[in-house]
Amino acid sequence: MAAGVPEANVMAEPDKQRSAIMPKPRLEIAWLPEELSRDRRRLAQLPRPTSKDDDTHCRIRWVVYRRTLRGRLTLRTSDGDSLDTMSRALLLALPKQVADADNNLVTIRADKAVLGGFLNRIADPLPERSCAIHVAFAGTLCRDESTPWIKQVTFNDPVILKGVPNHDG
Repeated sequence: MAAGVPEANVMAEPDKQRSAIMPKPRLEIAWLPEELSRDRRRLAQLPRPTSKDDDTHCRIRWVVYRRTLRGRLTLRTSDGDSLDTMSRALLLALPKQVADADNNLVTIRADKAVLGGFLNRIADPLPERSCAIHVAFAGTLCRDESTPWIKQVTFNDPVILKGVPNHDG
């Protein structure tokens, strides 16, 4: 992993009782509730097929929901020096934008970092330093709609325009 934490030490946030016996350094991941907001807008008109036989529908992608998933990435180490190095490496390794499984854009932003374990006044037999980085993943939930093209128009009952010169009516 880019932050210097072995892949085996990346885990969901454990219970407080078990956290003292877990290996260090480690990365704990906690997911907060996802925020959803309704947002109906047209995002894009999808490209048309190259062959004329396949070009039967107009395909439009609509944004239905905006969603933001927040997570807390907590790095835990025994000393403050390695914690500083690992937290910087983790922040630099976060991409700015990625595509999700449906090929929609997801932006990733670190909001804040909270340090912990540095102000213990009691002699600590198992010192633990932590840095909780709050990360927001913002994306959309989209739906694709297909509308058939109007290829041919036939008038069965012609319209008679009255009052127009050179017109039978």
